[in-house]
Amino acid sequence: MLPPLKVRFELRVISSELATSVDKDPIDVCIRLMLLNEGNIALETVRSYTGLSIKQFERRFKTTSGFPTKYYSCITRFQATKRKYVTGKFRTLSELSHACEYYDQSHFIREFKEFSGMQANQFFKLVENESTNESKVLRNLILAKDNP
Repeated sequence: MLPPLKVRFELRVISSELATSVDKDPIDVCIRLMLLNEGNIALETVRSYTGLSIKQFERRFKTTSGFPTKYYSCITRFQATKRKYVTGKFRTLSELSHACEYYDQSHFIREFKEFSGMQANQFFKLVENESTNESKVLRNLILAKDNP
């Protein structure tokens, strides 16, 4: 039985990335893929293409990025969520949470508060208030895309 289409596509992308980057560290390639997929990529799929054991992959990933794999994936998704909100037109935070592939809105709210220190609606009201310099700085920081 074939894996789902999304997984097959991810496998193809990972294979081509690793094939074209023989001299690159496979952990760097994994980090780049996580950034390109906005944190929404199966970590087991990425790990299996590095040829490393689970423990070795986790250890090397943390040494390279400074974070455990799952936490780094959450950070990447959080950054993408802020960027999608600023650039997209979402009527509700529920729409945004589904567009960013959060399991449900409560998961989105909990994770957003963990990384930003405030509720999502408070944060985005602050960003939308165009009359303050703080708002302009926040928008510019959000739109400054990570360089994978």
